[in-house]
Amino acid sequence: MKYSKEALSIDKQIELLQKRELSIGCLIRAEKYLQNVSYYRLSGYMFHLQTKTGDTKFLDGTTFDDIINLYTFDKNLRRIFLEYLERIEVSFRTKIINTYSNQYGFYWCNNDSYFLNKNELRDEKEEILGYQNYVLDSIRVSLKDPKEQFLRAFKLKYTSEILPPENMSFEVLSFGKLIKLYTCLKNDEYKNSIAKNFKLPNGKSLVNWLLFLNDVRNVCAHHSRLWNRKFTANKLSFPSRDKHKIMGNIPEMANSNVYGAIIAINHLLNTFNISNSFTDKFEALVKTHQIKVSNLGFPEDWEKRAPWKIE
Repeated sequence: MKYSKEALSIDKQIELLQKRELSIGCLIRAEKYLQNVSYYRLSGYMFHLQTKTGDTKFLDGTTFDDIINLYTFDKNLRRIFLEYLERIEVSFRTKIINTYSNQYGFYWCNNDSYFLNKNELRDEKEEILGYQNYVLDSIRVSLKDPKEQFLRAFKLKYTSEILPPENMSFEVLSFGKLIKLYTCLKNDEYKNSIAKNFKLPNGKSLVNWLLFLNDVRNVCAHHSRLWNRKFTANKLSFPSRDKHKIMGNIPEMANSNVYGAIIAINHLLNTFNISNSFTDKFEALVKTHQIKVSNLGFPEDWEKRAPWKIE
């Protein structure tokens, strides 16, 4: 099937919305939004406000402000998520540095004996092999033409070194590359100790959570729609054994939606900052925008039985 829709002017876009029985109070405000936020981007916040009969008409009483309210909520939700996902990323980065550098000294990444070999990675069902070299190559590139002042200073002073020590080099690694590096570390007491610091049973469980949260982070960082998002690439696996089981109502679909992401972020944050304001900020945002949280995967009894309510 060939795509045959034509581009519409701002006036025509407003006409289309009005034809679909959307109430637009201030035309100037609507024009300004459509000039700076594309119709297609806003359409992601419209479909649940439209009838399911195929005529794409809006439900009775729906206003343009309803769409903008949800759009603004989602924008602010991404900001809250990014703020606290950064804290988790920094903590994870620090725990790897402290655990392995204190045990093996700096430049431990160069030692193959601390990493799974290719056969072991296959056993782990990893699709991509050679994570160690992939990460080290990234560090080499960053030192070849350093953008960070601390790397430029290191390169000028330590001219015989090919790589900077891990306490420096890890600062230029993305969250995704850190997860890949951790994934291919041997499944020993040091790797598992990092997971247990986050109150998860083992390294495999921590990798599962971090891969999921990295998907969430990428959505937020690229300004994509987080509201009503389903994450299918790396689904969460919540611990089932009593020692690590998370109490509260966790529906099956929480492994792939925003409700599950909030549970995971809150759980990890509480392992190193029990007084964080993550869930308080989220709930205040919901209250301000009067959002129906069912579209985020929340169960009806969440205000009493969400894990962060009973921990």
